[in-house]
Amino acid sequence: ILAQALTALAAYLQLKNKSMYYNTMRLSRAKQQELQNEIEKLRGLGTNDSNDRADLLRAELLDEQRFSNDLSTYYHTIASK
Repeated sequence: ILAQALTALAAYLQLKNKSMYYNTMRLSRAKQQELQNEIEKLRGLGTNDSNDRADLLRAELLDEQRFSNDLSTYYHTIASK
């Protein structure tokens, strides 16, 4: 019975891990899309202030993309073990 309980717990934790990963990736993709839309809108304005703000958002977008890539790499490394 104890072995079955441990197996069930391990399966639950794996499912919880996958759920957290997919949820985090979904939120990251939504944030990236939001940033891209805001950058396009600001670039369309064409003012110096809007271009400066778009540059800052571009840096934030790159950070978010790196985070997403790092998380994906980490998750797939752990999942393959």
